Amino acid sequence: MENKKHTEGSSLLIAIIIMGVLMTLALGVNNLMIGTLRDGRILLEKTRAWYAAESGIERALLAIYSNPPGFETEKEIEVEGQNLKYQYRISALSSQIPVKEPFEIQLPEDSFASLPLNASITIHIDKVKHFSVDYYFAPEIKLAGGYVDDDLDILRVKIFGIASDGTMEVISEFLPADKGNSAMSPTCFGTESKCYNAAKFYERVTSQSGMQEFNIAQNFPIERFLQEHTQNFLVLSNVANIDLIASSLSTADKKKIANIRYRIIERSEDGIPHMTLPYIKISSDGFSNETKQSINAQIDREKTLPVFNYALYRTVE
Repeated sequence: MENKKHTEGSSLLIAIIIMGVLMTLALGVNNLMIGTLRDGRILLEKTRAWYAAESGIERALLAIYSNPPGFETEKEIEVEGQNLKYQYRISALSSQIPVKEPFEIQLPEDSFASLPLNASITIHIDKVKHFSVDYYFAPEIKLAGGYVDDDLDILRVKIFGIASDGTMEVISEFLPADKGNSAMSPTCFGTESKCYNAAKFYERVTSQSGMQEFNIAQNFPIERFLQEHTQNFLVLSNVANIDLIASSLSTADKKKIANIRYRIIERSEDGIPHMTLPYIKISSDGFSNETKQSINAQIDREKTLPVFNYALYRTVE
């Protein structure tokens, strides 16, 4: 009898131990399944939020291509019945080019951009009434013992605009290296009195015979041109002739370092920027319930009317 009771007690103890082990395993498996389900739910919400943010990018691109240069907006759109929404913002204007964050400017030259030899940049400056372009030429050449004559033309400036009769007109000038040889003492072009503030104006006129001709007005004020035209575009081109640069450097080395450093500053009367950046920034946030995903994109603006980089016509002075 005693052996039988001992055996029954041992069996009960073993059964309890087995049940404990099974319950522990069941709880572990349950926690694992709950964690997996939770992770799957989080992944699902993140995926939904990501696609919502992508929808914001696509909607922003549609708005950009449906509006003129310089278009900016900020919108929030909810997807009905899906617990989804997205917010997007388009940034395309600035009062200074290039755009630099304060921490990026450690030295004066850090506020300038570089324009390589034979390269051009086109900026939409509609509604801009006062601006200046500060520039200086290839400091590396002088550091290498080279010499650049102050009268050497290095920068071609053109401003295209639509006149009141709907025709396109242009003001153009070649600008010299001058004495602007550093970020501390650049040469400037624009509407300010201290800068080169006039250029040749190619005015379209109709002759007595009914033919379209162009009158060339010397030293036409840039400010006046901006006031009398709309949809203005500013084109800067590096046209430096490296063969006229006195230096022991090879032609290939001159080409590499014959860059113009420039910055464009708008003097806005209302404090609102009007210059169109060479690129467009889009930021989009997607939300699925409490989950948020963000996408930032920067799109290089397509070259509007690439003919701006070339002569539109030939004139005889």
